[in-house]
Parts: sequence; C-alpha cells; structure tokens
Amino acid sequence: MNDKAKEARREYKRQWAREHPENVKAHQQRYWEKVAAAKIRRKNGQQDTASAEEQAWRMASLKTQGRKGCKAPRINLAFTPENHEFIRVFARATGRTMTETVNDIIENFKSEIPKGSTSQLWDALQLSIFEGA
Repeated sequence: MNDKAKEARREYKRQWAREHPENVKAHQQRYWEKVAAAKIRRKNGQQDTASAEEQAWRMASLKTQGRKGCKAPRINLAFTPENHEFIRVFARATGRTMTETVNDIIENFKSEIPKGSTSQLWDALQLSIFEGA
C-alpha cells in the first residue's frame, strides 16, 4: 500500500471516529478490559482460555500444544530406527505431521478389529497384566 492510500485510510478512520464517538468509547473500554484481564491472568500464572467451540476444533485438528488451555493427551513413545524413519518419510511425503500419521495408523488398525471384540481384547489384556504382576 502506498503512502497516499495509507493517509486516505487514516483520514477515513479519523472522520469515522469523530462521527461515532460512542462506538469508539465502547471499543476502547472492551479493549482495555481485555488487556487488564490478560495481565492479571499472566501475573497469576494462568493461560488464556479458549471457547468450547475453539477447544473442540483444536482437539479434533490436533492444534492444541500450549494454546489457550487446550491440551491433547500425550504419550512418549520409543520407536525402532526403521519405524521412526518410516513414520518420518511417510509423514513428509503425505504433507502431514508425524503425530497425524501415527494417529491415522492407529485409527486404521482400530477399524480392522471386528466390532464387539474390543471389550474381549481389553479383558484379555487386563488379565495378562494382572497375572504377570
């Protein structure tokens, strides 16, 4: 944007503000209330929070890491070098993250298990865990 266009935009905003002082005042009030609330939260060590819709969207799209209190369950996994390389290359080739790739692999695996057999599988896993302890 050139200088003349910027100046024209500024002049339009000044004129609008002169004609709508109640809107400007209300906007400034909302702005400074938000700034003050955020400052208090930061001072208390709190993070901004997202709306319920934003949280649901972030959880579904895995866009959650440290963003406004939306946190996905996490787990630290160790892979063999071959599996790690496969996940890395496959993720890069498909334009996805490694997390998205691993989640897709798990979803595909889960879809291959016959319906109703997951509860039997879970019972068998719990038995084997408790028998080994």
